[in-house]
Amino acid sequence: MLTASEAVARDRTVLAVPGHPTSPASAGALDLIADGAVPVRDVTDVLVAIGMGGCEPVGHRDEAAAPAPISHLAARVLEVLEPGPSTLGELVVACAAGIEATSTALVELEVAGHIARSGGWFERTAEAGSARTGRDR
Repeated sequence: MLTASEAVARDRTVLAVPGHPTSPASAGALDLIADGAVPVRDVTDVLVAIGMGGCEPVGHRDEAAAPAPISHLAARVLEVLEPGPSTLGELVVACAAGIEATSTALVELEVAGHIARSGGWFERTAEAGSARTGRDR
């Protein structure tokens, strides 16, 4: 936790590997995610976070490109965020999804530029209006 605090103080991205919500061993990682750390699903998430792979970092997209379709859970998260910012815990409850699935949807939306994270809060961006589900294609 000290390392994560120092990373935040130095304006560095903090990553956390989520674990099972009821496991005491997962408490630290889940606290970090609740406070705004990026959940890690696989090595691609790490490579994207350090700007070395996967896809282009957030904010470095081709503006002329069509918006990528989003998952159904991500679309639900956007609906829940319509009235205003929410925490990860609030989104888990409102979407009736687990913390891991909701965290994955949040990463998907953040990478696509549809949401912004500030501390432990998530909110829609102007680009959220162009989000499409995979079924819309």
